[in-house]
Amino acid sequence: MSKVAGVESGEERRLSIPLEPTGTTDAVARIVDSSVATDSVVATATIVTDDPVRRVEVDWGDGETDVVTRRPGLLTRDRPAHGGDPLPDGTYQLTHAYAVSDDGRPFDHSVLLRVDDADGGVDFDVHRITLTPRYKVTHYPMTVRLKHGCDSSLEPGSEFDIRQTVGGDVVNQWEWYPSNNFFGTSQSFRLDGSGVTREFERPPLSEGGGVEAVSFEFTERDPLWDDLVRIYLYVGLDHRGYSGYFSERVEDEASGDGCTIVYSYSKEMELLVPLPAGDDPAFSGEVFA
Repeated sequence: MSKVAGVESGEERRLSIPLEPTGTTDAVARIVDSSVATDSVVATATIVTDDPVRRVEVDWGDGETDVVTRRPGLLTRDRPAHGGDPLPDGTYQLTHAYAVSDDGRPFDHSVLLRVDDADGGVDFDVHRITLTPRYKVTHYPMTVRLKHGCDSSLEPGSEFDIRQTVGGDVVNQWEWYPSNNFFGTSQSFRLDGSGVTREFERPPLSEGGGVEAVSFEFTERDPLWDDLVRIYLYVGLDHRGYSGYFSERVEDEASGDGCTIVYSYSKEMELLVPLPAGDDPAFSGEVFA
């Protein structure tokens, strides 16, 4: 077999001809960092891009979407982040409040982040988040009165030592001297400082919690023996407030060795929704020309 110019007869020489690029394409704006933080039922998405973008979109996964758009030629002032300090260039923050779950327990969502640049480039990121609703429960100061006298009608009044315990710790003490001379309903006394405020997260079904015991111990001093009345309360979550807010006035009575005490207080439960101040949930550290 003969060879021509180093190529065997019958074979075709193939040449690769280099082509130089005639121009360059601008880089696509990319999400270089992102996060979604949660606090109660509020999520805060933070997006960091490496180039200016024309559109930022957050699909919160519950049917709601927030979009920030910047038109060419529109100047946008720097705005502070939720903490109050300006955001770095190319950084965006958006917040969203979710509807609470029916039972007030933690729930999950997937959050889709998307950025579009002026040339049609698109980048995505996805975060799976868990939202744990937080509630503020308040028991306002208690008011008490004697239903009837604890001692003989010959005695002008009763002498009580009152002790309040919260979670096993003594937090307040009072001295109370109600009269035994009743003309209709006895006078009511407010136990100043007896109010209790707590924040709770409703725990998963497999865990306990979400409640704190509060007790009041009334000791009526007598020369021979003391009378004792105890009132037990529980500061905790109420299913009637899971969706947002609930309040009621409670009135009841408790009896001991020889005394009956009527007590009353108001309580309320509020879902905490820590949205930033202002109506605009979108914050940008970018100035567009």
